[in-house]
Amino acid sequence: MNGQDGSSSLVGMSFVKLDGTNYQLWAMRMTDYLQQEGLWNLVNGLEKQLEKPEKEESDKEKLVKEYEKNIEKYEKQDLRMQKASGTLRMAMTDAIAIHYYNEMEWTTASSIWLDAHANHQTATSYDSNHLQ
Repeated sequence: MNGQDGSSSLVGMSFVKLDGTNYQLWAMRMTDYLQQEGLWNLVNGLEKQLEKPEKEESDKEKLVKEYEKNIEKYEKQDLRMQKASGTLRMAMTDAIAIHYYNEMEWTTASSIWLDAHANHQTATSYDSNHLQ
């Protein structure tokens, strides 16, 4: 990635970073990339975010195995969520990405995507409508 010049290169793909004026093109390219990586359903909310399972104190082997299975599913999804969030931020200019590093507010890739849409789709639509 070339953070300063406004371009992104993710796994051999190159496209312009979100800079506040190019949301529609950025969103189209990011959707394609996230679909290719199997992360899109996390971003668009179709894949339900798992809650971290709580370990119950038990000697019963069945409960222990179920917990281990559930915690493994949770951890795998959590890594995918981190990958999706990081990918979104890396495909933004530094000035925009810095906004999405507050872990209390931006805990999911979906929340980052929705906020970027709300803030930059409007700006892009406004700019293109007034250029005509």
